[in-house]
Amino acid sequence: MKEIIEIDSILGIIKTFKNDLITDQIIKFGNHTRPEFAFATSIISDNFNIFDLGAHIGTFTLTAIKKLKKDSKILTVEASIENYNLLVSNTKNYENIINLNYFLGNENENYEFIQGSEHNSGGGSLVKSTGKKNITYSIDSLVKKFFKPDYIKIDIEGLEGQLIENSYFIKNSMPILYIEINDQALNNNGSSSKKLLLLLKNYGYSFFRNVGYRNLNNDLYLTCFMDNLDNFSLSNIFDVLCVNKDSVFFDYLLKSSIKLK
Repeated sequence: MKEIIEIDSILGIIKTFKNDLITDQIIKFGNHTRPEFAFATSIISDNFNIFDLGAHIGTFTLTAIKKLKKDSKILTVEASIENYNLLVSNTKNYENIINLNYFLGNENENYEFIQGSEHNSGGGSLVKSTGKKNITYSIDSLVKKFFKPDYIKIDIEGLEGQLIENSYFIKNSMPILYIEINDQALNNNGSSSKKLLLLLKNYGYSFFRNVGYRNLNNDLYLTCFMDNLDNFSLSNIFDVLCVNKDSVFFDYLLKSSIKLK
């Protein structure tokens, strides 16, 4: 079993794993992917309800909760029981956070959780299984069971394509999405970065990303409008903020964007 330690962060004292990649980032920079989370939460309104899908130990949720009123809610979902136990501990002081140890994906498929590398607690994933069926939830089933989110963060190691493609709620309601794009992981699950982004573009989404540093000991980021997907490398791991092109959020992000030469 991994050793658990308490560390000081910009989120307060949190529990995490010793000798872990994400722990090392929190110690060095104050938070995991600190500029990315600052960028992602920059357009959160205080009355938002949020889904954090693939919540790990709660670093995104704890960043986002600072933006919200007490009557707004965050629903977190984490598949790893080790991560989930720390997630519950790190968010225990917030009554408006609901934590679930669920699998996310295609409800018609069976999955099993595979741990990531020993020193990267955020690298686990679900793979199709012929064994015992676990309860798997879709976004739409979470919406039906809990509430309609204004904002959904998704980082589930390659099952993002399936989860989004099977969601009528995303297609019809177009909440703000913040998604980790990992082309290799998506390919392993029958999708790709370009396929996923083109699907969302057809729904009416536009895309923005931080082209500054991914890790810094401050909240500085550089917003870039992905006006043409062909101008961007989609083979690397990056995070993308997806907003309705007809929304005020699009206008705000566009005005603050830089252009890449």
